[in-house]
Amino acid sequence: MSFFADDRYFLLRYREYQLNRPSSYPLSRREMARIEEVADLLLEIYQTLAEMRYLDPLCIKPGPHDASIVQETMNSYGLDPAIVHLYSIMPYVECGETAFFRGGQFVDFRRTSDVEEARDPFNDDPRHEAGFEEEDGPYMRQWMTPLSLMGNHQSVIIYDARRHRIWIIDQEGWSSSDPALEGTEDIPTRSLNHNAFEHLPSRPAADVLKDINKWYRQLIILPGGGDDTGSEWDHYDMDLPSIYRNNGWPDRFDGEAFEIEQARKSRAVWAKYLAEEPLRKLAALQSWVEGFPREIQRAKESALKATSQEKKETARLSQWKSEHAQKRTVKQLTVKQLTVKQLAPAQEMVDKFCPGGVCQRAEDLPLWELEMVKSEYESKQNRLRELEEEGTLSEKDHEFRQAQRDAIIYQKAFDLSKAACEKLSSDILEPHLAFVWPKQPDLRRIHDDINNMQQYVDDAKQYLATVPESALKTRKAIELDIEHVEDMVASRRLSLSHQTE
Repeated sequence: MSFFADDRYFLLRYREYQLNRPSSYPLSRREMARIEEVADLLLEIYQTLAEMRYLDPLCIKPGPHDASIVQETMNSYGLDPAIVHLYSIMPYVECGETAFFRGGQFVDFRRTSDVEEARDPFNDDPRHEAGFEEEDGPYMRQWMTPLSLMGNHQSVIIYDARRHRIWIIDQEGWSSSDPALEGTEDIPTRSLNHNAFEHLPSRPAADVLKDINKWYRQLIILPGGGDDTGSEWDHYDMDLPSIYRNNGWPDRFDGEAFEIEQARKSRAVWAKYLAEEPLRKLAALQSWVEGFPREIQRAKESALKATSQEKKETARLSQWKSEHAQKRTVKQLTVKQLTVKQLAPAQEMVDKFCPGGVCQRAEDLPLWELEMVKSEYESKQNRLRELEEEGTLSEKDHEFRQAQRDAIIYQKAFDLSKAACEKLSSDILEPHLAFVWPKQPDLRRIHDDINNMQQYVDDAKQYLATVPESALKTRKAIELDIEHVEDMVASRRLSLSHQTE
């Protein structure tokens, strides 16, 4: 064997050792520098999002942090010292928006729940007693961590501290969703472990994080877009790139002007949605009978394809929800009753308010916007007044700061919308608005809603009893759903009591 062959053999063995060495091995200066680079680049991304008016700057908490609260949890997983150190110095977003890059969510490893979720960020429910190369085995090695958590089945950013590389993985497609790797073919895995992802394309960590910051600044990737973000950060109906550019992004950015235009545009989008309510009601009635069987069949097929108990229970839950909704609808109305009692009146409303499928005339758009901005402005003012009267929060609290900010922005948005409607009369909108947005509540409908929601809670509790204790995520989803509907019931009952006083 030649000298160069010996050298190559040594390097391969050394690399193998480095990747598999004990987790207690002390960090070198190079490794420390890498971890600090990741933390610094994450902070730059968060600061860009604050500059874009998406994050409250005071919600960003740079390191170092006290990790004692999660130390026991980290020890129980045998996390590599590099990951432990990263958790202690990386920045966290502790309040405000939760949606992060490509459908993911901000992570905060000062919380035990996030440290635990980081060991199974794709909710694959691996068999932890199995090996990494065994079927349904674990897939997150001790020197790996997500830099974002999964939102609604979208992308997660995974960092490998030993290779100093990052994957951006789409959970549903089980492929790379890194925009820089678009078109790159995935290498088939030879592992028996279908949870494995290391065969997917990845890139040097610094390159990925710098690109994410660049993509935000170039408006290639936009803030928001998550299930929990408000309509003003919606990626489908809101033309956010135009609003940013209209207000000087990135070099001469007027943040307040951006927020005002964003507020007005989001209310205009909401107005369009409300105006089209007659079309939606008719379409919903027409699809009820046809739609439920399709949803039930899809859920059954998902259950058959599921590779773990957790996934089977998730699919079974989806099937149960569709069947429950179908039974409620059929119980309330037969197909014949549906046609006679509701379809004909629904068609009349479409003909009246949306002739030819057009629900808003161009000349009426400023009036629609004004109505929605006015309503939201009053809501923001009321919320701020409530917080001030409670006196439990101050400007140190994000909720109070946000309420103050919202009140200012919507005051200015209202003034501009009102000025745009000086020569217009809202009388023409009154019948349409009264139909899609009634000022007086329908008390009978509120009673029916309360009864239907309470029945759902009772049925969901019975269904929960049939879910195995081992299906932790499915059980948690049902419990949260029950809690959410119970909150809605309480809210409707409170509203009803106010209306009948």
